[in-house]
Amino acid sequence: MFVRNEERGIAEWIAYHSLIGFDSFIIYHNSSTDNTYSVLDRLRRFFDIKIIDWPRNSKYSQLEAYDDCIKNFTVDFDWIAFVDSDEFINPIADRCVKKFLAFHENSNAIVLNRALFGSSGHDRIPAGLIIEDFTHRAVDRHGVNFHTKMIVRPRKVVRVHNPHMIDVEGPTAHADGTPFREVPIGLSADISGFNICRVNHYFVRSAEHWEAKMRRGYREGIRPAEHFASHDTNDIEDESAARWAPEVRQVLAAVDDFPLRERSEVHGGASSEEEKRSDGWASIASTVDDVLYRAPREALRDGNTLFDPEWYRATYADVAASTTVHDTATAARP
Repeated sequence: MFVRNEERGIAEWIAYHSLIGFDSFIIYHNSSTDNTYSVLDRLRRFFDIKIIDWPRNSKYSQLEAYDDCIKNFTVDFDWIAFVDSDEFINPIADRCVKKFLAFHENSNAIVLNRALFGSSGHDRIPAGLIIEDFTHRAVDRHGVNFHTKMIVRPRKVVRVHNPHMIDVEGPTAHADGTPFREVPIGLSADISGFNICRVNHYFVRSAEHWEAKMRRGYREGIRPAEHFASHDTNDIEDESAARWAPEVRQVLAAVDDFPLRERSEVHGGASSEEEKRSDGWASIASTVDDVLYRAPREALRDGNTLFDPEWYRATYADVAASTTVHDTATAARP
């Protein structure tokens, strides 16, 4: 993610994407003037967050960050998703992004359409989470929803065209596995798989959010004043991401309970093992870890098929060869 001045929502963004199955976060920090960096610095004690200072301010600085990410993290990850701070990947059908990605084992890039969310009637910034405060969106085939974001295999990337489109060698598919066709670059010809996995785009949020965004400015220029009204679409109630709100709140509460030292006291912003133990870091981290995996465990106990033992055996051959993966919630983490 390329980010600037998102202190209000970035902790929720990290917690939410951890809950749906992402392991690491690569954050290109673009000269925030608020507390975005401090929030990230606190969060990286509990999550694998890589912060890259990126003070560039040209119209191409986001694309340059994407190029840098692919160059430097190609060998570290099988998949990388490129999304913004107002975009939440929503694996509706599977809940777990790892299971969704396993379905795409023969693809080198996955195109996700965006679902444009409006203000849900909020004029001022509400007190709750983004995913629970903004639950009304445009109809499925609204023109803006044909915009795309991508999850790609970095080893196969050929070129970053723009924040919506990345060329790869080999097959590019929609969320439902059908071949992708674009018209033009950054737009899809259809929205196949929209109800399997999509990107919730909280573009306007409240009127107060929008005003703050306009004061911050855009690298590519000034957005017309009428953009708020034209994107404030609230036709359909959609709480598919809001179902994660209780778990997100638990993760954030556990993180907030941790007594943060001054950054100068901790080299590089990450505490040593001794400091972690003495500060009670282990117990807090354990709470965060428990919340992150409680939802899949409870879903399995209730008969949900989120954890698929056969898929796990097939995906992790070393585990299958060395031991039996019991069909229980405690055998392995999905």
